[in-house]
Amino acid sequence: MKKKVQVFGYTIIKTEPLSALKKYKNHRRLRVFFHKGVKCINPKCDKEGTLLTHGIDNFGGLHIDLCNDDFYPMTIDHRLPRSKGGKDTLENLDPMCSACNTRKGNGDSIPEKGLPKRKRPKGKKSFDIKVGDIVYKRIRTRLLGEVIEIKPNPQHPFKVLCAVIKEKDPKSLYSLSTLKKYKKVS
Repeated sequence: MKKKVQVFGYTIIKTEPLSALKKYKNHRRLRVFFHKGVKCINPKCDKEGTLLTHGIDNFGGLHIDLCNDDFYPMTIDHRLPRSKGGKDTLENLDPMCSACNTRKGNGDSIPEKGLPKRKRPKGKKSFDIKVGDIVYKRIRTRLLGEVIEIKPNPQHPFKVLCAVIKEKDPKSLYSLSTLKKYKKVS
């Protein structure tokens, strides 16, 4: 089975040791890790990048990221968010793991508490997909098959509900928000 980068979900095609980071000292994102280190700046977090991953997503896009040994990605954080006038200068950027960066969001500092509770927007109905339904991907309208289990994704920061599909890899989880029920036309 092919390995995937957690959270981002793209398939890894090659990895490089951390010593290869010097090749990317001028890369738009990876330069932050070269100049500022590979450990998450949140003092309460112990995540640290240990290898560079090269991968390809479902749409053919190429990616290169810094990950830990479990393929959990490190990201860069804007001390002052771009939406509040922050620039992409090295002085305004810091290494941060994906979970801490999600938790910080558009804020100016790292919150003390865990991940925020995700609220369902008012008026939006929950997903009507159930075990036994035949589903397809809403994007690219690709028929997947029968749902055999619905469970939260332990790798996702908000533990979104996902479907396990019959005759697919049981580790492959499909977010319910990306699926649609298949209805036979009579």
